[in-house]
Amino acid sequence: MIADTSATKKITFKPFRLGLVDTTPGADTVAPKAPQNISITKNTSGQPVLSWTNPAADEENTVLTGFGGIRIYRIVNRTDTTDWAAGRVAQVGPTVTTWTDTSVTAGNNYYYRLTSFDTWPIVNESWFSDSILTTDTGNAAFAFIRRGASNPPPQSVFGAVSDLPVIQIVIGPKSNGTLSSIKVTAGGSGNDVTALSASGVKLWQDGDGNGTGDTQLGSSGTVTADNGSVTFSGLSVSLTKDKPMYLVVTYSFAGTATAGQTFVALVASASDITATASSGASFNFAGLPVAGEPVTAVSSLNTSPSAPSPSSPADAAVGFAPSGEITITGYSDADGDTHKCTHWQAADSTSIFDNMHMRVNVVIPAEMAGLRFKFPRGLLRGAQKHYWRARFCDARGGWSAWMTTRSFTTATETLAITPTAAKRLDTNPFARDTRPIGFKLKNGGDEKFTTLGGVKFEDEVSDTGRAEKPSTNFKFGLIAFTCEGVAIGGTITISLDMPESVPVTAKYFIFDAANGWLDMTSSLTSHDGDSEVFLTLTDGGTGDLDGVANGVVVDPGGFEISDGSSSGSSGGDDAAINYPAACLITRILQSQMARWAAACRTIRDRFLDSAPGRVFVSLYYEG
Repeated sequence: MIADTSATKKITFKPFRLGLVDTTPGADTVAPKAPQNISITKNTSGQPVLSWTNPAADEENTVLTGFGGIRIYRIVNRTDTTDWAAGRVAQVGPTVTTWTDTSVTAGNNYYYRLTSFDTWPIVNESWFSDSILTTDTGNAAFAFIRRGASNPPPQSVFGAVSDLPVIQIVIGPKSNGTLSSIKVTAGGSGNDVTALSASGVKLWQDGDGNGTGDTQLGSSGTVTADNGSVTFSGLSVSLTKDKPMYLVVTYSFAGTATAGQTFVALVASASDITATASSGASFNFAGLPVAGEPVTAVSSLNTSPSAPSPSSPADAAVGFAPSGEITITGYSDADGDTHKCTHWQAADSTSIFDNMHMRVNVVIPAEMAGLRFKFPRGLLRGAQKHYWRARFCDARGGWSAWMTTRSFTTATETLAITPTAAKRLDTNPFARDTRPIGFKLKNGGDEKFTTLGGVKFEDEVSDTGRAEKPSTNFKFGLIAFTCEGVAIGGTITISLDMPESVPVTAKYFIFDAANGWLDMTSSLTSHDGDSEVFLTLTDGGTGDLDGVANGVVVDPGGFEISDGSSSGSSGGDDAAINYPAACLITRILQSQMARWAAACRTIRDRFLDSAPGRVFVSLYYEG
C-alpha cells in the first residue's frame, strides 16, 4: 500500500509480483493470494480440465476486496520459467473455478500455472501458483509404438527358411482397449514377390517379450507386389493400460532370393494400425514408422558362433560393485569367422529384457570390449538385483544364441543421494578444482537425480580412451549422473553451473564403452562463455549410456578445454585455482532485473576472475 503523510511518501509491495505497480499515493498495491488446490482431470475427449480454489485473502492476509478473477498460463513440452509471463492462454471471472483447455494436441506435455488479480485500475496480479503437468492429452486413447529390445539383429538367409522373425513391435497403451488390425509393409532391395513364399508373412503375439512368436494372430499373408504390404485384420487383441504388448512378424523365404538382396519389414504410419479404447475412442499412435533390421540373402550358409559362457561374477553374486565388470568366455565359430562384436544386456528386478527394465543394451566392437563389459557409474542401481546376458556376432553378421542369463545383487552405491530435482555438488574429489559444480534439472517435471558425483577418470575411461584424450584435457574432471522419471524416449535439459566461466571453444564429451568418445557439444545451449551451460539429452539417444529408451538417462562426461582457451586459472594444469574474495548476486529468476544479474555474472566470470580483477578485489578490500 502507498502511504501518504505530510513528511514522506512510502511505497511497499510484495517482491514476487507480475505486472506494473501503481505509484500513485494512496493506491492499492496489494495483490490477491495465488489460487490454491489446483488439479487436472480429463473430460471424455481427453482434454485437460483445470480446477482450483479462488483466494479469500490478499498477500497481507487481510480480507480480499475487488477480486477480479484468474489468469491461466501454459507452456508446451518445456518448462523454461523465463517464458511463463508470455504464455497466458485464458482469463476467467471471479466466480469461475474450472477451465477446459480445448486447444491441445495428442502426445504433448502441457504445464500450467495460475495467478489471481484484482479490479484496481492498474491491476495487481499475484505471483504464479506451482506448475502442474498433464501428458498425452488431446485424445482419450493414446499409445506409443516402438521396436522391441529383443528385435532380431541384422541377419543372413540362405535357401528356404520358414517363419524367420524379422521385427519385434512393442505397443505401450495409455488406455485399455482392443487392437483390431495392423498393416506390415515389405521393403529392401530384393523382389518380395519371388523371394517370399506364398502366405509367407505371419503375425504373432510374443507373450514374454523374448522376440519369438507364441500365438499366431489372424491368417498368413502374401506379398503380391514388390515392396507391397499385408494387412492383418479382424484381430481382437486386448490392450492393457501401461502394460507393453509384444508382436513379432515372421517371413518365410522360398529359397529364390539373389545373394546380396535385402528384405525389411516395417509399420509405416499411424494409419497402418487401428485399435479402439474401452471408452470407444480410437487410439492415436506415436513413434511410427517402426522398421526391422535387414535380412540379407547369401550364397552360402553361415554357421553362427557358439553362445558365450558367463565367467564372472558368479551367478547370484552379492555385493557386486555398481561400476564393476562382467566377463564371458572366449569366442568360437565353426566357420572360422572372426569376432565382430558383442551384444550386452542388463536388466533390473526381472529376467525379461524389455525397455521397461533394461539398464544396459549396447553392442560393442570386439576390438574394444569383446569379452568384458565395465558398467559406467550410474547405470546400475545400488543394493538391487540385476540380470545380465551376452551374445556374439561374427564377421558375416551371424548372431549366436544368448548365453544363459545370470544375476547379481549390487552393493550400496556410495554416490547415491536422496532424489531431488536440484542439487549442488560438494567438491569433485577427482577434478583439479576447489569449487563446487552446480547441477539443476531445467525441465522442472518429475525427473529426479538418483546418482550424482565426481568420478575417477581412469576408472571410467579405457586405456584406448585415455590415450586419445588424457585426463589433463578435462579441467573440471568427469561427473556422473543418473536421472530417472524421464518420459520414455523424452528429453531432459540440465543446467551445468561450473566453478568458473567455460570458454566458447570448450567441447563436452562423454566416454561410451561402445563408441569411444562422443562429442555432445551440439547438445549444449547457452554456451556463450559464462559459467552456466545447458546440456540436453534424449532418453535412449546418443549420450544416454544405457542405450535404452526406458525413462532413465545416464551420462558421465565433462568439458574438454584446450590449452589455448584457459578460463582464468594460472599455473600448471594441476595448479589450484584462486578465486576472488568477492560475491555478486548473479541470478534472479522471474524478475525484470534478470538481465542486470546476467551482466553481473559476466563481470564476475570475465573480469573478477582474471589477473586484473583479482588485483582490483584485493585493493578494494584492503581499502
